[in-house]
Amino acid sequence: MRINDGQEALLDRGGHPTLRELFRQLVFSPGSGTIHLNKERLILQRANHASRLREQLVERYGRDEAFVILTRLGFVAGLEDADFVRHSWPALDPGDVFTAGTRLHMLCGCVRLRTVHNDFDLRKGRFSGEFIWQGSVEAVEYRRGHGPSDEAVCWSQVGYASGYATRCFGKLIVYKEVECLGCGRDACRVVGKPAESWGEDDALIRLYRQDVVPGEADGARSGDYPSPPDEADALSRLLLAPVRSRLEQIARFDAPLFILGEPGTGKRAAARAWSDARFGTDGVLDILSCDAIGPEALDAAFDRPIARPRGRTPKRSQRRIVLTDVDLLAAPLQRRLARRLDDGDTRIAATTRLGLFEISNSADFDQTLLHRLLVAPVVTPPLRSRRQDIPALADGLMAVTARRHGVKKPAFTAAALQAISALELRGNLTELSALVFAALIAASPGGEIGADLVHHVGAPFADRHSQQTPATSRAAGALESIASGALSLERLNDEVCRKAVERCGGNVSAAARMLNVTRPQLAYRLKRRRLDRFEVAPPPVRRSG
Repeated sequence: MRINDGQEALLDRGGHPTLRELFRQLVFSPGSGTIHLNKERLILQRANHASRLREQLVERYGRDEAFVILTRLGFVAGLEDADFVRHSWPALDPGDVFTAGTRLHMLCGCVRLRTVHNDFDLRKGRFSGEFIWQGSVEAVEYRRGHGPSDEAVCWSQVGYASGYATRCFGKLIVYKEVECLGCGRDACRVVGKPAESWGEDDALIRLYRQDVVPGEADGARSGDYPSPPDEADALSRLLLAPVRSRLEQIARFDAPLFILGEPGTGKRAAARAWSDARFGTDGVLDILSCDAIGPEALDAAFDRPIARPRGRTPKRSQRRIVLTDVDLLAAPLQRRLARRLDDGDTRIAATTRLGLFEISNSADFDQTLLHRLLVAPVVTPPLRSRRQDIPALADGLMAVTARRHGVKKPAFTAAALQAISALELRGNLTELSALVFAALIAASPGGEIGADLVHHVGAPFADRHSQQTPATSRAAGALESIASGALSLERLNDEVCRKAVERCGGNVSAAARMLNVTRPQLAYRLKRRRLDRFEVAPPPVRRSG
């Protein structure tokens, strides 16, 4: 991408994500005809498209309705972009989340912003800001088609600024355009304040309350916009509570991270937490799915350079790689990854859905790589083993989901939370999120969710889990015993090995074939665990003739 001469330094100004960091996440894919910013799809279109839409809305519905529609669209876009920044860069300081909105506006080509003053305290909800918008696309296109206007014309962009700030502060923030390029001024000037600072009798505030803000006006008055950083941080802390101290312990060492756990137990969140604890938040986290990765993509993830802000000394490790489902990595790439680790490149977090016994005895997994990864393993536990945390997780997910969809958060009754905690939730947080979303759709905004509603929306999940095979039922029973402390994974493995050898009359080779492992692997385990109560005979020697 070409940058105009003399403007390179602008890419690194401000907090994170800087414009340079945003550009790094911008991916043009001609093969699929798509543009993505950190996995969110964008479109590139002519600037006069929005101007044509404005003309059609005014012609069909009148000026007042068009103003509401375009301001509301901008407001919702601001809400969603604030969520996008927080979810894409979860370790950001809340202040950086707020100021990132200005850089997103510049990235999309809407406006160049200059701050007159910006005084805010996110914790206290205090905000007062004044900004100069230069080259506003709405104003430029309006003047091109209609000449100077009698009123400010940047409806969508003012709505966007209001929505973005509202999401960040947890209460309604409204911007007003006090000067506009569309009216013949040199630039646009906007002023933002909390709704109460403008006064509840202000005509624009009443309009926002009644027609612009998503959901009911009462929701906006009651502060139905909780701060996403607080919600997301609390949810992440609770999800990772069982493994956080282990992650921080591993982060003190120059070692790769190996995360084992069922789907939906927070393996990616654990990788992010490890990355932040070990390297800090100044860097790039590449998440690669091993079932589709090729040699070029693997090498590129390690070797692709990162542009550096001028005057700064780059850190040794700015790019971190998370390899999901590492057991699905092709055998040659497993060996290539093992060589990377041997060479001292430990910017790696690998995840797998397999258990330790399964992956240790897998004939398809390179043992050299396994030995390197087993230096620092972490097991993310399933929700079934931490039922006491499920009510708080469900309530936190409901708050995030309700805010994301612009509706007032309904409350779970105690009986409803007890019913959720009793569910199997074999999909863990993914399944819990889906159940919470289903409950939100079925509930009344701001009402209560009772146990009956939980059972109703949870029926499809329960029916799916009830159709288990005897083998999965036995596995579930063993898992419950492990979770309750009555049985350990090592003891279960020992019993399986012992029973296999007993069933085969002490023939270790036959037992190994039964367990689908090699004879040396089984013999080693029997001796290491002192399970060989009988003599482990060597394999028979074949004689010629």
